Amino acid sequence: TLWAQEPTFESSAGLVTLAGGIPNGSHVFDGIVTSITFRTRTPGGAEITFDQSNTSVHLNDGLGTSLPIAFKEGVFQISETTFITITSPTHPDENKWYKNNSFTVNWGYSSDSKYSYVLSEDQDEVPDNKPEYSEGVVTFPDLEDGIFYFILREQSADSEPWQVVGKRRVMIDSQPPLPISALVSQDDQLFGGKFFLIFSTVDKVSGVDHYDIVEGGSTHTYVDSPYVLKDQTRQSGLTVKAFDKAGNIRLQIVKEAGQQISESSQYTLLIVIICVIIILLLFLYVGTKSRK
Repeated sequence: TLWAQEPTFESSAGLVTLAGGIPNGSHVFDGIVTSITFRTRTPGGAEITFDQSNTSVHLNDGLGTSLPIAFKEGVFQISETTFITITSPTHPDENKWYKNNSFTVNWGYSSDSKYSYVLSEDQDEVPDNKPEYSEGVVTFPDLEDGIFYFILREQSADSEPWQVVGKRRVMIDSQPPLPISALVSQDDQLFGGKFFLIFSTVDKVSGVDHYDIVEGGSTHTYVDSPYVLKDQTRQSGLTVKAFDKAGNIRLQIVKEAGQQISESSQYTLLIVIICVIIILLLFLYVGTKSRK
């Protein structure tokens, strides 16, 4: 949409003004031109009308030909909604990430009411009007990682309308951060020439919360990269731990490239040395035999 006049809202006057169009026009029947969401302040009646003298729709015919419009008023009766408190024994803080992917919710159930609910990634989704047979407790097992919203709808009596009466958010991250990249390095221009550790990873869902370093028998918490080694002889064991915001942990035992040879590299080197010795022995044997 291109706005010839950006939408303006005058709450005190109860007035919305806008003017816009779509490049190349719109070829639809019963299409929605625009939508406006109103938030009420108090219960009671409300009426929405168009200013007919200042409202028009035009053809995309190069001339902007005005079309005839049939105006309809909207009359609404706004009632006060009583919200129900929704709690969760499995995920008690809806602003916190959890690794548990089985989500349970509770609410104050009334046998005189009917309830409908949905668990959705869209916090604005509205449950349908089909009653769910649950006495105030629902469990959603094996959820995927992400942010979900439990939305509860109630009909307090058969003659009453259905209303959304509560929402509850749950944030789940059951997987640890990705494998940690870690490297021990040394530069005469940095940290007085001392050895230091560079490390990093990412967590795709909740994000990395902090790192811990285990060096020798000591644990250093909430460490930033780069980390200057306490043991500059590099004889102590060195491990990096990455924690995401749900408490999942990724652990990486550091292999000091160029300083320590891994077990697999030791086997490879041993094979190479044996092959070299065999070749030298063959040369010595052939040379001795030739002289004879």
